[in-house]
Amino acid sequence: MVYLEDFDEFQSAAQELFAKNSGHRQVRYQVKYRHCDGKVVLKVTDDRVCLKYKTDQLTDMRRIERLTVLFMRWTTFKDVQKADQLPTELEESGEAAAAAGGRAQKKKKRRG
Repeated sequence: MVYLEDFDEFQSAAQELFAKNSGHRQVRYQVKYRHCDGKVVLKVTDDRVCLKYKTDQLTDMRRIERLTVLFMRWTTFKDVQKADQLPTELEESGEAAAAAGGRAQKKKKRRG
């Protein structure tokens, strides 16, 4: 079990581990949040190599979200490098839709 200190190093090591295994179902990605500690632990393993990253910084949440999206892409494509070259239009449109959805919820609130 290896705890990596740098998130970029963790992400590149996780991508290498995922690309190394031809059967993508052999690699697992786990996100665990400990409310009592206020820490998030990311774990990527193929039962031989186990990579972990631990953080308690709120600024890392956005990076963790992007890594989760990348893992979803990697599981749907056979070539991991092609999945990284996809445009990020989906992410941008998803953020715009979420912002619009938040405004729609505000309109639904009634006073009374």
